[in-house]
Amino acid sequence: MPDPTSIPILIGQLGSEDEDEQRRAVQDLAAIGLPAVPALIHAIRDENPFCEQQSLRACDALEQIGPRSAGEKPGPLVTAVTDSDIAVRRNGAMALGNFGEAGSAPLLAALGDGDSYVRTAISMSLAKLANEGFLVVPALIEALDGTDPIARATAVWAFIYMGAPAGEPAVPALIRALREEDERRRGDVVDALYFVGSAAIPALKEALRSEHWMVRAGASDILGRLVSKGKHSGDSPCEAVKPVTDGVVPALTALLCDENPDVVVASVKALEWIHLPEVGPAIPSLIALLRDQRRPVHRAAAVSLGGFGLPAAAEAVPLLIALLTESNPSLRETAAESLGDLRVPADSDAVPHLVTSLRDEAGEVRLAAAFALARIDPSVATPALPVLHDALRSVDVDCQVTALRALSFLGAHAASLVPDIIQALRLGSWFIKGDAARALGKIGPLAHEAVPALEDALGHWEEDVRATAADSLAEIGLPAAATAIPKLRQALNDAFEEVRDSAAEALAKLDQIGQTHDR
Repeated sequence: MPDPTSIPILIGQLGSEDEDEQRRAVQDLAAIGLPAVPALIHAIRDENPFCEQQSLRACDALEQIGPRSAGEKPGPLVTAVTDSDIAVRRNGAMALGNFGEAGSAPLLAALGDGDSYVRTAISMSLAKLANEGFLVVPALIEALDGTDPIARATAVWAFIYMGAPAGEPAVPALIRALREEDERRRGDVVDALYFVGSAAIPALKEALRSEHWMVRAGASDILGRLVSKGKHSGDSPCEAVKPVTDGVVPALTALLCDENPDVVVASVKALEWIHLPEVGPAIPSLIALLRDQRRPVHRAAAVSLGGFGLPAAAEAVPLLIALLTESNPSLRETAAESLGDLRVPADSDAVPHLVTSLRDEAGEVRLAAAFALARIDPSVATPALPVLHDALRSVDVDCQVTALRALSFLGAHAASLVPDIIQALRLGSWFIKGDAARALGKIGPLAHEAVPALEDALGHWEEDVRATAADSLAEIGLPAAATAIPKLRQALNDAFEEVRDSAAEALAKLDQIGQTHDR
C-alpha cells in the first residue's frame, strides 16, 4: 500500500498532463484510504481554474475510498456528506456505500439533501448496501411514510436502484406512496415498483380497488408493464407469469368504467402493454370507449385498438366510420387516425367516408383523414393531395410534419408536391428538414429537381438531416443525383457514423445504377 506521507505528492499528480500518472495517483490515494480524505476534500474545493482536472480526479479518488480493514469506521467521510461543497457531498456519499453498516447511518441522515446530484449518490449507495445485505430497508420505508417530500423522493430512488429481492418488503409503502401529489415523483414510485418485479403483482392487484385514484392509476400502469415483461421472458412466457397475473385483465377491464379519466387512460395503456391474446376479452370495452367525449380517453382507446390491428379490432371499424360524422371534432379526428392505424383494406367501406372527411370543417380532421388514406394505400389517397398541400404551407409545425410523413407513404403519387416539399427542406425547421428529405427520397426519380436542395442538406448541422439527404439522393438515382457524388464522397469523412454509413451506401447504390446503365 502507498505510504500516507506521499499524499501531497499524489494530490499534485492528480493534475498531471500525463493521464496514466493521473490514474495511478487516483488508485494510490484510494488505496491509502481515510487518511487521504482531508487532502482530497481540499483538492475538490479548490476553485482555481487551473486545478480543475485535479479537482475532478480527486472526486474519482474520494468515491473509491473504502475500509482498509474489516470494521474500519468511515471517520471523515461522515462529515463529508454534510459539507458545503456539492462535489464533496456527492463523492463522500458514494464512498460511504463502501463501508457497510457503518456507512448507512450518515447516508440515511442525509436523505433530505438539497441537491439532486447528491441525493442520487445517496440513493445509489443505500441500494448497494441493501443488496449486500445491510439493514437499510426499514429506515427507507420509514422515510417513504414520512413528511419530508425530499427524503421520500430519495428513498424512492434507492428502491429504483435496489430492485428485487432487497426492495420487496417496501411494496406496501411504495403503493401508499402512489398518492404522491407531484406527478414526476409519482412516476418515480411507479418505476420503483416496476423494478421490484413480479413480487409486487399481488399487492398491485389489490391496489386497483384503492379509494385513491392516483393509486388505482399507478397500479394499473405498473401491472401492465410487469405482465408484459413477464410475457416476454423465459422459455414459456405466458405460463411463467400466469400464477400471479390471473385476474389482472378482468380487473383492468373493470377500471375502464372508472369515474376518473386518468385511471381509465392508465388502464387502457396497461391493456395495450399486455397485448394480445390475453386482452382479447377487453376489446369490446375498449371499442365502447371510442364514444367517450373526454379527449384523453377516446384517444387512448383508439391508439390501443390501432396497436391491436386487424382482425382483432375489426369490430371497431363500423363505429369509427360512424364517429367520422360526430359533432365533437376530437372524436372525428381520432376516428380518422384510428382507421389509418388499423390499416383497413383499400376496398373497405371506411375509405369513401375518409375521402368525405377531407372536406371536414375542422382542419385537424381533414389532415387526419389525409394521413389515414396515405397509410391505407397510396392508390386511394390522391384526393388527399390538396389537404396535404395546404398543411405543408401551414404555420403549424405539427401539421407540416404530419403532411410530410403522409407524403412519405404516398411515394411517387406525391410527385406533384415536390416543389412544396423542396421549400420545406430549404426553409423549414431542422426537425422538419429530415422528414422533407425522407419524403423526397420516397418519391424517388420523380423528385429529381430536389437534388440541389438535398446536396445543400448534406452540409446541415444536424446529423439526421445529413444522413437522410444521402439516403434520398440514392433513391432519386442517376442521372439526376450525379452532381451530388462529390459531396457524398466528402460525407464519408463525417464525424457521425450514421452519416458516413448513409453516404457509403448511397455511393454504392449510385455506382451500381451507373454500371447497370453502362451495360
